[in-house]
Amino acid sequence: MKKPRLHLENSRKIRDQNAGLMEPSGLACDARTGRLWTVNDGESRLFELDANGTVLSAIDLHASRGDYEGVAGLPNGHLAMVCEQRSKVVVVDPADGSIVVERRLSEMSGAEDLPSRLLDDEAGNDGLEGITFNPESGTLIALVERNPRLLIEIAADLSAVVFMRKLEPSSGIGTDGEDISGLAWDRHRRKLWIVSDTGRRIFLFDPVDGKATSRKLKRKGKSVKGAEGVAVSSDGETLFVVTDAGEKSRLLTYDIRFPPK
Repeated sequence: MKKPRLHLENSRKIRDQNAGLMEPSGLACDARTGRLWTVNDGESRLFELDANGTVLSAIDLHASRGDYEGVAGLPNGHLAMVCEQRSKVVVVDPADGSIVVERRLSEMSGAEDLPSRLLDDEAGNDGLEGITFNPESGTLIALVERNPRLLIEIAADLSAVVFMRKLEPSSGIGTDGEDISGLAWDRHRRKLWIVSDTGRRIFLFDPVDGKATSRKLKRKGKSVKGAEGVAVSSDGETLFVVTDAGEKSRLLTYDIRFPPK
């Protein structure tokens, strides 16, 4: 698999104290509107952004305060989020912030082979960290950032864990010491983009052969710190990366380029 070339097109600070966006975590692109969604670490609130990172709206969720770490868009316009410390997936309607369905991993069939900490509400900071939707399989894919790093495929109605894959260093996704902090399904390439906060890079993972290529995330020649979410534009030509770096939190926009065949 050829390595993609990522050309930085835009970089903008997105921390918005007035709107309440202080610690962005997770990113999703609405294929219908081209707008972006993110969640605020530690708050029950969703934020709608334009492609430049400007906050368009902030939506309070009818959900308990939680450590929400990822967000994914669903075909019907609903959004799925993960709560790290409670090992829970929540689907909400962004129109009014209401909960459509929520379920802990321990309540899903087929979850018995997951690490026990994910089933006993003891995940701490080693729990669910990101989520995306695969329209081909009609399933959600959640990730566990470390100890061990996992991809967990979940039925869209949150009834069952369908499949689990451990991401070993042999797959090309860094070392065991590198976390994985966000992911996005690329429907054009049928692959997963996965970002690493500690590794300061991004991986393009092929779920068919279980292998990945990687690129360092760069801005002005320096490694990008605090990458927490990634999203792909509907046309597959643009990659968005959100960072959680306090007052320096940014939305980075990259043009995706592949070497000619």
